[in-house]
Amino acid sequence: MGSRFDELRIFTGNGNTALAHAICDRVGVPMGDATIVKFSNENIFVKLNESVREKDVFVVQSLSNPNLSDRIMELLIL
Repeated sequence: MGSRFDELRIFTGNGNTALAHAICDRVGVPMGDATIVKFSNENIFVKLNESVREKDVFVVQSLSNPNLSDRIMELLIL
C-alpha cells in the first residue's frame, strides 16, 4: 500500500526554490521534475518532464522577486 501522498506533485518556478524544497521535505515527496528556460529574447519555456495526469499538483512560486513579469509568466505556464 502506498503513501497518501503518492498522487501528489509539487513544482516550483524560479521565484522561491528554497521554500518549495522545504515544503517537499516536510511533506516527504520529491520535487516535481520541470525544466524552465529563459531565452535571450526574453521568452520563457516551461516543460514538465513527468506526467501529472490524475495527480494532485501544487505550484510554489513567489511573486515578490524583482523580475515580477517573468515570475508571473512561469506561474501561468506551469
